Parts: sequence; structure tokens; C-alpha cells
Amino acid sequence: MLLVAAAFLVAALGAAWWVTRLRPDISRPGVLREEHAAIGGSAWQGLRSVARSPYLLAICGYVLILAVMVTFLYFTRREMGQGRVPLPTTIVLGGPYQIQLEYKGQDGAASDRVASQVRGPSSNTSFDVIFARH
Repeated sequence: MLLVAAAFLVAALGAAWWVTRLRPDISRPGVLREEHAAIGGSAWQGLRSVARSPYLLAICGYVLILAVMVTFLYFTRREMGQGRVPLPTTIVLGGPYQIQLEYKGQDGAASDRVASQVRGPSSNTSFDVIFARH
């Protein structure tokens, strides 16, 4: 699955390069510069702007964390749909945290309940996650 995602990323980069080649050459006479000028500069200038702005970095961090968590939940739900509950896992986020999931059964007709426990150096949190079935 990771190779498929990498292939799509490479295809997107190739398409972006191809689109930049389609843009008319603004150095030729007769081509209006205002109509074809890039808004906001190049992609590299955009990346530098993100790296300098704490607000844009925070947005990028939020989107990254959200993407990782949703991917984790997707694969966990898929495993549980096949009757397998993942073993307790230790992750390092400034310190070792142990994440344990326990399948609690059906919660109504269209969802499953999973008890989650996160234990670490500065926390011991338990919460329930309810997954909708499709």
C-alpha cells in the first residue's frame, strides 16, 4: 500500500513539472507579463515562507498529526474487522508511551466499541473509541 502511495506522489510531482512546462515563455515579445506571472512566487519561495512562519508550521504539524492518526485508525479498524486486535504497542513521543486497545463488542447495531489506554511517563489515560461499521 505504501508503494502505491509513493507511485501516486511521484506521478503528482511529474504532473506538476509538466504543467510548469505548459506555461508560455514570458520572455518572448508579445506575451503580457501580468497575465502569466506566478502569484506569490515559486514553490520554493512558498516552502521558505512556511518554514519561517510559526502559524503555517503549526498548520502543517496539525495536518501531519491528523493524517498519521487517521491512518492508524483506518488500519486498526481493518484489523478489528477481521477479528484481530493489535498487541500493546510502545511509541516514543518525548518518552515511551504504551498504547493498548481492547475490543469491547458491538455498541448498537452499526458500531463497535474499543477501549483505549495510553500509559506514559506523565499520563495514564483511558477512553473509548466507537467505530461505525459500513
